[in-house]
Amino acid sequence: MVVNPKKSQEFILYGVESLLNILLDITANAANKIVQSNLTDLVRDEMQTSNVNVNKLSKSLYQLKRRGYLDVVEDSVALTNKAKIKMVDKISSNINEDSKYHLVSFDIPEIMKRNRNRFRRTIKRIGFVQIQKSLWVSKKEVGELVDIAAKENKVGSFIAYFVAEYSNINRHISKITKRDNPR
Repeated sequence: MVVNPKKSQEFILYGVESLLNILLDITANAANKIVQSNLTDLVRDEMQTSNVNVNKLSKSLYQLKRRGYLDVVEDSVALTNKAKIKMVDKISSNINEDSKYHLVSFDIPEIMKRNRNRFRRTIKRIGFVQIQKSLWVSKKEVGELVDIAAKENKVGSFIAYFVAEYSNINRHISKITKRDNPR
């Protein structure tokens, strides 16, 4: 049998993302940490399938731990920042909008272009909209996600995150956020 490496890799990525989605749901309901001994049972219950192979599930969880998506401390398991970045779309979609503007400004040197591009893609996935060259806005309280993204991309010292109730460009921000986020 010939295995197509690209399809195999896509299947693995789909499996990892699916498992991370399940773990995100579980940890959100269990105050971000769960007891390791119950992890397999919780994931199996969340998958709602009785024919889940426990060995495959255990191997998958081990792979997530080995790849840095799960943090196991004593008898607890938690999602790492790497996992949270992978699932940032889902995490931010669960955060409600508020009346304040959450702004991110950055000036990351050209020598760190790859890190800057990864950070920019992440804040877009979080839900930020560009209002000027390096000024982005969101109506959600996502400071923790921005902090995680900055740390994961090693650009924290070049990032400014601030919250404002009013700005002299309110009308401009409202226009841009409505245009980019139609309801």
